[in-house]
Amino acid sequence: MKRLKYILLIALVMFFWGCTDDTTGPGINPAQLLDDAWSVFESGEYEVALEEFEHAYDKGANPAGCLCGMGWCNFRLGEITAAEINFQNSVSADNNYFDSYAGLVFISSTMGNFDDTIEAGENVMTLAGDAYIFRHDSTVTWWDVRLKMAQAYFHTADYISCYEQIQILDPLIILDPDSETFIEDLLTVLETLIEP
Repeated sequence: MKRLKYILLIALVMFFWGCTDDTTGPGINPAQLLDDAWSVFESGEYEVALEEFEHAYDKGANPAGCLCGMGWCNFRLGEITAAEINFQNSVSADNNYFDSYAGLVFISSTMGNFDDTIEAGENVMTLAGDAYIFRHDSTVTWWDVRLKMAQAYFHTADYISCYEQIQILDPLIILDPDSETFIEDLLTVLETLIEP
């Protein structure tokens, strides 16, 4: 009788343990949850990917990576404030997470926060340099970051720094900073670089 109670107790514990929604148990890898979320992001399903990143975050995956993914999903869904918060939280969790700084470049530029655009861009360049490519969307590169920085410098009236960024983007563009039309010329070049 005692043995039967013991077996029933074990069976009950195993039954209730199997009914929980804990996906961090044996065989579940939080890093794999994050990788899976990035795969969904790469397929363009941003709403689904956002849920996957939140799930991975809840299950203990790399916080900076999850928050970065949430930020990029928010940005692609037009949720600018949520994107900014997630990118900021990502770099707070890991201040070397350059994909989050790249996201902040785009968010800050969109919001008209040009000093923040420049700061985030400088962080990308410091951490990744002119080899930067967003590993989950290869259409986002160092070139885009530098172009946003050039635009931000222009908007803050730092025309020489704007010109320096332009020369990195295209060394064949030569302007005369002493010319009376220098600012107009910069604007024309920026508009040309922005066009596809």
